[in-house]
Amino acid sequence: MPARFFPAQHGLIKWGPDYAPRLSAVYDLFGDGKTALKTSFSKYHRQYDADPFLVYADAGLRQENRNWFDCALNAAGTACSPVVLPTNNDGIAQDSEIGPSPSGGNFANRSGALPGDLRRQYNLEYTAGVQHQVRPGLAVGALFIKRAIRNIQMTDRTFITLSDYIPFQVRMPAISDPAVAAVLNPNETITVYNLNPAKSTVFGQGLIDRSSQQNRSLYTGFEASFSARLARNGTVFGSWTAERNVSVFCESDDNPNGPPVADLYQGRNVSEGGRFCDQRQFHMPFLHEFKLAGNYSLRYGIDVGAVLQSYPGLERVITWQPAANLYPNGQRTQAQTIILNEPGSLYGERWNQLDMNIKKTMHYGHGKVHTFQFDVFNVFNRNAIRTMTDTVGTSLGQVTAILPGRFPRLAYQFKW
Repeated sequence: MPARFFPAQHGLIKWGPDYAPRLSAVYDLFGDGKTALKTSFSKYHRQYDADPFLVYADAGLRQENRNWFDCALNAAGTACSPVVLPTNNDGIAQDSEIGPSPSGGNFANRSGALPGDLRRQYNLEYTAGVQHQVRPGLAVGALFIKRAIRNIQMTDRTFITLSDYIPFQVRMPAISDPAVAAVLNPNETITVYNLNPAKSTVFGQGLIDRSSQQNRSLYTGFEASFSARLARNGTVFGSWTAERNVSVFCESDDNPNGPPVADLYQGRNVSEGGRFCDQRQFHMPFLHEFKLAGNYSLRYGIDVGAVLQSYPGLERVITWQPAANLYPNGQRTQAQTIILNEPGSLYGERWNQLDMNIKKTMHYGHGKVHTFQFDVFNVFNRNAIRTMTDTVGTSLGQVTAILPGRFPRLAYQFKW
């Protein structure tokens, strides 16, 4: 076992000085205090703890993925050997059945990744909006938002280039989920790339972590809202938002299959490299959400309220791992995950939720306040599907999460 204690290390990554300017302006359009034009520009840096430094320190967790074939391997360690052993297909991993280390045997050592031109990730945000008082107690507003995340960290495999992959053709796999089948062409031929076996031992070596100069996460949003005060202490608020987030992750030249990585908005799968790396080239629709909330004060310290929300379904990104027997001569160097559907082509179902509450407030002398509240969430007991299995296989389309059902809540608060 390698050493458990290491001396302190300093200067693993050196940043700064980093500046984060934030500017805003407001203009009274007609000089009557009823119509305001607003704009702002802000720069936000990503907040880090120790996570960007641990991979370069001598101390830290180590892991790697290796192929297991459940049979004696050939000399290259890429497929089953003609030799039949009693341990073949017994469901127990033997040392002789595990493929070569992608790190070249350096599994227990510190990660081979080194910090290159690594800069602090930042987000630029631009906003422009208008707010207008229609009459006393009623205001409306509109806002445009633009964000761009840059200096996104990426890992460059300096010993691997696109020329180290061998292309071959496979047919679109059979799809059992009707919604998925509707956006895929069953007759399409997909190009898959297999890593040259001679490069498998250096795949995990020569890693340089750096900040991308081309990759972007781009957000565009529009928002319209209103707020109103009703007679007898009632209030109503409503908003509509249309938004779109587009990822551009095309700088990597380490894998032409475009392996999935998490986007920087909702954590959904996007392609790093490959044919779907630039989502600007596809129809990424604007997604719409609505909110309406109100509160009304009755007699005897009783208040009632309700919140109605409507959200779009999450994007579904369908992935597939071609089986080893689909590779030329069954010689699969590495398992590859392929994204099958175009960005923005498939989404889950929309979900709506109504929440209601009633509250009773009682005041006593010397500033004592008792508040009793009863809430009902998801009044209509909707069970909209939130997430599903998006990996091709027997479980494709299987529901993994739904909107929580109707449930009540009692609350009590005492202030003194």
